[in-house]
Amino acid sequence: MTPNPDSPSVGRPGSIGWAAVAELAVGNGLRCAVPAELRQVHPGVPGRVVTADRVRGMLLGLAIGDALGNTTEGQLPAARRRRYGEIRDYLPNRYADGRPVGVPSDDTQLAFWTIEHLLDHGRVKPDALIALFASRQIFGIGRSVAAAVRNVRGGAPWYEAAPESLGNGALMRIAPILLPHLRTMSSELWADAILATAVTHNDCSTIGTSVGFVALLADLLTMDRAPHPTWWIDRFVLSARAVEGERQARPRGGIHADRYVGPLWRYVDEQVREALARDRSVLDAAEDWYSGAHLFETLPTVLHILARHAHDPEEAIVRAVNDTKDNDGLRPRIIRATRSALRRLPPAAAASARSPITSVNGAIFSRPATAATSWSTASAKMRPRSPGSSTETSPEASSFATRSQGTRSARLANRSAVEGGRAVGRGRSHFDGDFRTRRRLNAIKFRRPRAIEPPPRE
Repeated sequence: MTPNPDSPSVGRPGSIGWAAVAELAVGNGLRCAVPAELRQVHPGVPGRVVTADRVRGMLLGLAIGDALGNTTEGQLPAARRRRYGEIRDYLPNRYADGRPVGVPSDDTQLAFWTIEHLLDHGRVKPDALIALFASRQIFGIGRSVAAAVRNVRGGAPWYEAAPESLGNGALMRIAPILLPHLRTMSSELWADAILATAVTHNDCSTIGTSVGFVALLADLLTMDRAPHPTWWIDRFVLSARAVEGERQARPRGGIHADRYVGPLWRYVDEQVREALARDRSVLDAAEDWYSGAHLFETLPTVLHILARHAHDPEEAIVRAVNDTKDNDGLRPRIIRATRSALRRLPPAAAASARSPITSVNGAIFSRPATAATSWSTASAKMRPRSPGSSTETSPEASSFATRSQGTRSARLANRSAVEGGRAVGRGRSHFDGDFRTRRRLNAIKFRRPRAIEPPPRE
């Protein structure tokens, strides 16, 4: 669908919320007919308080899941298991001189740039968000994001830049969209989810997926325990269906590639319910769905893992890392973020998230702390620092504090915080939290871009 050039209001700089969505609809800039009724549907659970620990857990969970999987991303589960056994911790990383530390990829990079954008602007401003992505080097960039960035750099307006893609690249950064809405949940959350997705993946099924997942996360942030297995399907489908409608799409791979044509939400509904009814393992079901970076593969796998293992967060992330093909991005990151939204961080992990880490690039993890305290309704209840305490902690002190707690989640969070920012670039850091300090990293090799996200099916 081509935007109408005669519509002067389309994509006005600075437009936000439902006003921006309405402009796109009028000018045919949005490849999705968003129903007006969606503006009357409010997310979250009224009267429930979202704590800062839950928010930090959700955001740090993104980076932990990314770092756990990206050293073996793209390998088939059987080949991965033969070489490494069952992965339950960081593996030696060639981009960190062979050290077993958490090194984030573009998944974390774009999610945290979204946090930066929200801290600077308060809401999603689509023109500014894609301009931010286009102004920096992205490591391991997916094909749809690369196309959008290339088009923007070539002078295309943001609402014409994004391809109509069913890749899972937009979903990897959708969790931070909740941040400005934590104090007062409203239907403006849906508008931000729509706009944040459309800047790189202007596709009705993809936009519906983002709306469905932020609805799920909004509820989880106030839950006290893991919900019933079928809740994950019901909650996602309820919101995604309202946006996607009966859009006709098909899987890219797996055994259903030539058997199914219809909306993504229905495919997920049918496949995951059947897998649960038959008590299929994650590995068994993922082989049928192909478990790659296409939403017809990502979504059923994610919801199946959550439905089976949400009560056991470590097992959920281990299954995502070991039993899927695209194991560095959406499955580990979304599952880790989703489980952390449901369950607050362990004390040591929360402590390391509360203050910037003074390693080369560890300040990236000051962004979740800033975001959590800026928007959480319970931020005022956070434990104050002692009068003489510093606002910064050394890598050595933070690492010692985390090891003393002895929890796996705390270790992973701290090792990501201390080492995870040491991403690689041509002598420059692109993972620094404030993106102002461009420290030299000459000892680390340049990480060449890799295509995580396959092209959409024609």
